[in-house]
Amino acid sequence: MKKIQLIIIAFFLAESLWSQQNPFQDPNLSSEERAKDLISRLSLEEKATLVCDQSDPIPRLDIKRFNWWSEALHKYTHNDNVTVFPEPVGMAASFDDELLYRIFDAVSDEGRAKYNQWLKMGNENKRFLSLSVWTPNVNIFRDPRWGRGQETYSEDPYLTSRMGISVVKGFQGPDDAKFSKKEIKTDESVKLTVPVSNAGKRDGTEIVQVYVHKVGDNDGPIKTLKGFQRVCLAAGNTAHAVINLPYNSFEFYDRESRKMMVNPGEYEIFYDNSSDAEDLETSMITVNK
Repeated sequence: MKKIQLIIIAFFLAESLWSQQNPFQDPNLSSEERAKDLISRLSLEEKATLVCDQSDPIPRLDIKRFNWWSEALHKYTHNDNVTVFPEPVGMAASFDDELLYRIFDAVSDEGRAKYNQWLKMGNENKRFLSLSVWTPNVNIFRDPRWGRGQETYSEDPYLTSRMGISVVKGFQGPDDAKFSKKEIKTDESVKLTVPVSNAGKRDGTEIVQVYVHKVGDNDGPIKTLKGFQRVCLAAGNTAHAVINLPYNSFEFYDRESRKMMVNPGEYEIFYDNSSDAEDLETSMITVNK
């Protein structure tokens, strides 16, 4: 009997230790701290597998298989029903880095949506359906014999650098809007901080608005207002609007149960620091039970 009790105790102790979160899995730590912790736990052989194009899973650390090769030079490539933009050399001819930021902000949204849809169907991360893209190509194009000049932003280093920065920022999202977390569960909330500036010569007021949309809900509203904050600014000043989105902010009408409820999944957050902005910034939040 005592042996059985000891075995049971040992089993639950092992289960408890396994379920504990390693520091590299803690989103509250900095990227540098998480990277150092993960590297310290990897063997030399495991490190070698993770630098391959197709990284094998490491089950003991709950690291899943990952494919580093996806393409997004002018669309989320090798996927249907995505927006197709001009080749990079054509986009560079616009001399409009703000336009490229908006283009790749849209490409990143479509890539994330395609990736989430693929996983939701029970599939695994694979080539051309992953979150790592080989973009932008910032090689300087000075010899047409190379043959891939259309993938670059021309022969000018300054223009290429400006375009490349805008592409990366478009993929990553704006630096001037920070979410306290990218994933929440029951009874948790997410805090959005948006800087608002008054570049004019007179005092003024802006209204920061936040909208939510359930990804994949084609029958529901395109976006629903879930929060706003009025910000009064003196001329030349900058302030921050802080808007808290509780768990029930992701509550929408469920047609099956015929009641308002929060369904787990991906949600789009639309926001901007102007009450009359035509194009809202976009980010993604994952909601779990």
